[in-house]
Amino acid sequence: MVENKGRIVGILISFSWITVLLVVLVPPLTYLYVGYERAQAGMEAGVSISTRLVSRLVNANPDLWQFEDTRIIDLLNDARGSNHDDVYRVFDDTRKLVAQVPAEIVPSDWPSLTSEEMLYSYGQSVGHLSVEHSMEHHYITTLTIGIVSLVVGFFFHLALRHLPVASLTRAWKQINYLASNDDLTGLPNRTSLKVQLEDYIKRTKGEKTFAVMFLDLDRFKIINDTLGHSVGDGLLKNVAERLRGCIREGDIVARLGGDEFAVVQMSDRQPNEATVLAKRICDEMAKPFDLGENRVVIGASVGIAIAPLDGENIDILLKNADLALYRAKNDGRGVHRFFESGMDALMQERRQLEFELRLALEREEFELHYQPQVDLLSGKIVGFEALLRWNHPERGLLAPDLFIPLAEETALIIPIGEWVIRTACMQASSWPFDTNMAVNLSPVQFRSDDLVRTVFSALANSGVAAKRLELEITEKILLLDNEATLKTLHGLRNLGVRIAMDDFGTGYSSLSYLRSFPFDKLKIDRSFVSDFIEGGSDGAIVSAVASMSKSLGIETTAEGVETEAQLEMVRTAGYTQMQGYLFSQPVSGAEISRKYFSGKAPDQAVALPA
Repeated sequence: MVENKGRIVGILISFSWITVLLVVLVPPLTYLYVGYERAQAGMEAGVSISTRLVSRLVNANPDLWQFEDTRIIDLLNDARGSNHDDVYRVFDDTRKLVAQVPAEIVPSDWPSLTSEEMLYSYGQSVGHLSVEHSMEHHYITTLTIGIVSLVVGFFFHLALRHLPVASLTRAWKQINYLASNDDLTGLPNRTSLKVQLEDYIKRTKGEKTFAVMFLDLDRFKIINDTLGHSVGDGLLKNVAERLRGCIREGDIVARLGGDEFAVVQMSDRQPNEATVLAKRICDEMAKPFDLGENRVVIGASVGIAIAPLDGENIDILLKNADLALYRAKNDGRGVHRFFESGMDALMQERRQLEFELRLALEREEFELHYQPQVDLLSGKIVGFEALLRWNHPERGLLAPDLFIPLAEETALIIPIGEWVIRTACMQASSWPFDTNMAVNLSPVQFRSDDLVRTVFSALANSGVAAKRLELEITEKILLLDNEATLKTLHGLRNLGVRIAMDDFGTGYSSLSYLRSFPFDKLKIDRSFVSDFIEGGSDGAIVSAVASMSKSLGIETTAEGVETEAQLEMVRTAGYTQMQGYLFSQPVSGAEISRKYFSGKAPDQAVALPA
């Protein structure tokens, strides 16, 4: 009896010590382990996203390391977000540090985790990107948990009470939640999404159909940059709530990072159900978001892949949904597109075109054609519009709409645009001093801090008077940033160049900008001229623009004049100038010189149709 009692007491004492050890060791070690797992998953996601963004820049410009490191830092800052414990570094292929975020690091004696990924440019290694995550917070928290657990374990040892199973369970669930969910929106993260999809495919043995949708928010970066990250974070939370309201029970919505989200729709009725959901998401994202004092309007582009038709492997499905998203963004944004088997080939073709476009400037494959602008009263040529062409070695002469969008997306439009300005000014220097030269500016060019300096240099090198250069901008430029835009416009105006608003009448805010900046010329969009029908509304619009411009003292040019009826319409409306195929299509500078200025007086008028 006494022996049995002693044995029981021994068991109880042993159990109490085991309890102490479990209570003391399990919580801190569990927190430490999960913290490592979560940090590692976060770093891998950060490295993956950052590598993709930096690689796009590397592909766009091989001189990236020397001239655009600030863009790398901006990308690293966006990828780092609120993860203040992370240090992002980019090294070139000699392991020389190219960029680091943050710029200054406080030395720490605590260990850290590091994840690296190579950077490639067209298959060639050009460097690598690393993310270092400080574990100081995890160790301090682990130590705190250990101390608390020690105290709790001591009382358990004295009282032999039951283990705090419920508390530990809640703590475990919270830790797992933080490891698999996005901190900002509370949505599942990329890792959790893949785990859920893999589990679903295993449970259904791959026999069930479902749709994977990738979403990218349109104009989010502009809002985030202009209104601040706090507004951007609030917008992302609101987007997450709207997406939750769009899906049904059993569907999944996740945040992949940045402004990218994913939705998985579990339904056998595909692609019909996916079409309905994608339209609903686009409609919901197009509605205004009220964020305190700010009301913003964005939009969303959606790419869709259907399983198992578009892939039975999770990674393939995600890749194909991403390809479909790229097509949706290229097709005008705010739309949805399903994956098609040819999209991968189109992406390869795009990458090849991007590579050739990058080399085109070095190989001098670009050329300018010029379309005359004619005074409607005197019939005299008063200027020319410089229009870019790419003399591709295999595909022949390419119009700008075939490569300018790609040049803008990759920022190659900046060096190409500089070449256009310099070349057009040099050509103008060989023509009569009373003819102007019009050059179009891209919104991407306009964001460059070097634009005013580039124009000044081109004028100085060519000797062309500033008043002869006319820079044409569209409303897309005006919508970038009102204050910065007006500053650049006034900087160009101070050089003495003329500013024209191109494609007037197609936007929403053109009239308001006429009050804030004194434009020299309005060019009515060619659609109003080409779609002219006797007695139609287009004729009334053409006349109204001419009347308004006359009252403001602004010159007007009618583009796209191809018939004598159109010519008579714009002449009667009171336009000062015209250009179009009725008079001349765009031709080379040599042809302009031969046709109009060879053996003719500089002020000799040309014949217009009567």
